[in-house]
Amino acid sequence: VWSRSFKGGVEAGALIFKDRVYVTANDGTVSAMDLKTGQTIWSFTTSTENLSVPWLDTQSGLLYFHNAKNIVFCLEAQNGRQVWIYSK
Repeated sequence: VWSRSFKGGVEAGALIFKDRVYVTANDGTVSAMDLKTGQTIWSFTTSTENLSVPWLDTQSGLLYFHNAKNIVFCLEAQNGRQVWIYSK
């Protein structure tokens, strides 16, 4: 129905929940896309490639993932707003 490419590709994978697809890409972006159309709903940029499949807590609506600099991110799945980051 639709396809999407990301600079550097996507190694970690994607998460589908209800009407959205969440993708952590090698170009340092995390995107939420409409499942039916592929249109970007929001995009968030990190400092380097993202290594994990995003994980969604459906109770709180929070999306979690980490990047190659071992930084863990927590975003609001609805709008991509950063809630917190953790870096050791």
